[in-house]
Amino acid sequence: MPLDIKRLKRLMNLKPLHRQTIFRLMVSLLVLVILNHINSHAFEHGSPSKALTLLLDSLPSLPTLAMIIILGRYLARETDEFIRMIVVQALLWGAAVDVVGVTILSALGEWEPEVWSIDHGAMASTHFFFFYVTFGIVLIIKLWRNR
Repeated sequence: MPLDIKRLKRLMNLKPLHRQTIFRLMVSLLVLVILNHINSHAFEHGSPSKALTLLLDSLPSLPTLAMIIILGRYLARETDEFIRMIVVQALLWGAAVDVVGVTILSALGEWEPEVWSIDHGAMASTHFFFFYVTFGIVLIIKLWRNR
């Protein structure tokens, strides 16, 4: 299908609620990436104390929790029932793929740890990859299919 400039402009015309939600999600994602980088850097260059390990391991959960709260607030403020249903379905697909993917990686890590084990500090990135990437792909497919 050829690129239609009018269609592209219509797709880029987002409501303020959508722009705010996307901006907040991107900020949370940036914070998550920075915290994961700090976490892996700290464990590459030594073994921190138990208290610091607990702090470093729990910090990446804060931006992830923020993303879930942001999406919940978006769903509460969205007035279009159809769009809300599509977003909820995409979130459920993201959760399902995350649970299945991490379960498979955990089982493979138990079976052959030197090949399949996930490095310390990378589990939050793995959850992000499975959940939010699947959420985004399913949302795009559902919106494209129901246009």
